[in-house]
Amino acid sequence: MPETEKRPSSSPDTPVAEATREELLLRLDEAEARSLDYWLEAVTSSVAGASTVEELKGTLSWRITRPLRAVRIVYGQARRSGPREAVNVVRVRLAQIRQARKRG
Repeated sequence: MPETEKRPSSSPDTPVAEATREELLLRLDEAEARSLDYWLEAVTSSVAGASTVEELKGTLSWRITRPLRAVRIVYGQARRSGPREAVNVVRVRLAQIRQARKRG
């Protein structure tokens, strides 16, 4: 085999490759979360930005995709710390939402 055509020592199905893939996906999720947090902080720190965010949250698209965003957050939590911890985080968050609704 010519020098330029060497094959990798592991196939994509090996445990090492799968672990690397999972690590890269986790790093991608973390980078996306940091970018979103940065954007939200920048936008909401200004008066005009805060009203823009409120207008965005009032759109039909935002309301429709809200459950999907929640699922993605829970999925990310489950991948990071396991399903039990993800369920505990969901329980705590739902309790916070219920308390906020009771307060008005």
